[in-house]
Amino acid sequence: MIKVKNVAALPDFALALDFSDGTSGVAPMKEHLTGMLAALKDDALFARAFVEGGAVCWPGDLDIASEFVYALAHHLPRPRTLDQAKNNELTVSLGEARRLAGKTQVQLSEASGIRQGDISKIESGTVDSRLSTIRRYVEGLGGELEVVARFGDKRMRIGGV
Repeated sequence: MIKVKNVAALPDFALALDFSDGTSGVAPMKEHLTGMLAALKDDALFARAFVEGGAVCWPGDLDIASEFVYALAHHLPRPRTLDQAKNNELTVSLGEARRLAGKTQVQLSEASGIRQGDISKIESGTVDSRLSTIRRYVEGLGGELEVVARFGDKRMRIGGV
């Protein structure tokens, strides 16, 4: 799962974040400072954000889940389940892979046979992608998708996907 590596409080109750997958972003927190987090509406307290155990924390046992700030920082839907959090990670990973390959969505569409509109949906997290679509996406970037199953310290490559 995604972990926060670094955090810095910004004006207007935003957080600049670096994540364990190498991405970064800014999470606007102002509208989320309710309930138990309402105490963070204090500028001085909000500015004391730190990272502990991969989560953003503040003095007084206040913390926020890394999956939530990851979604905010990447403009993705707030995950309510583990599967949704994993889908957000996949969404960001695919978009980053395309940018690293130096391809536009149109170029990827032409190379993969996936409609550009569907690529946009994949990269915005609005569609749950099938493994076969992810394979075509990666191959369209010139890569090869490998699926590995982990069982404790044992790893097994799953072929035929």
